[in-house]
Amino acid sequence: MVIVPNSKIASTTITNDSLPVPEMSVVVQCGVAYTSDLEKVEKVTIETAKKIQKNVQGAVKDFEPFIRYHTFGDSNINFSIILRVQTFVDKYLVTHEFIKSLKKSYDKERIEISWPVRKIYYGNADS
Repeated sequence: MVIVPNSKIASTTITNDSLPVPEMSVVVQCGVAYTSDLEKVEKVTIETAKKIQKNVQGAVKDFEPFIRYHTFGDSNINFSIILRVQTFVDKYLVTHEFIKSLKKSYDKERIEISWPVRKIYYGNADS
């Protein structure tokens, strides 16, 4: 049994993920190498997301997923992919299936997701 004083409840922000409607957006973060064709990345990503929206249980079937580029990162151009699910719990399966499918699509299309890389320059300390 857990006892929570009313003062704690009254002073806490409570988020209800089911109201006013249980449907919600899911934002998946991704990034691709600087050498990538961003138009191709967008096309492949949206095609993959549409398949997930139509075929994975819990996804909102008629939602049109989209992406938005937002950051020039250390190793990638970063973006968000927005999907839609029927309930809060559905986001886990939809995200899981989307990431697996997107990785497969990127491998097939030779789109690179880079890992962090650092360039080190050696020089003469006296220069």
